[in-house]
Amino acid sequence: MSGQNLDATLSASGELQSLRTQSGNIGYIHQFRPNWKLGMSFSTSVVEGESGLAGTTIERLKDARFSLVWTPYRMVAVGGEFLWGERRNQDGTRGTARRFHFAVIYRLS
Repeated sequence: MSGQNLDATLSASGELQSLRTQSGNIGYIHQFRPNWKLGMSFSTSVVEGESGLAGTTIERLKDARFSLVWTPYRMVAVGGEFLWGERRNQDGTRGTARRFHFAVIYRLS
């Protein structure tokens, strides 16, 4: 859970306790024509609950991504990606988000 400050927490007795986390990621890219690629991935992460954690601390994350890229010329790519994500906190609150990205890339070399 890099960047989430979830490496360790202080116990009630003041001792530093490491947090157990599990995560996984799977992805696939398929080039179905010489200049078209489709990509998809899914990832999830879980933080084992500890009594010292704030309720707003992440308990579980999930996200799925789907992308389509067209390369009309060797140095030009045009693509978009749809992202869906879900977060659940230690206190049971949760939220979801959806986002679409679009990019045009010109390679200089």
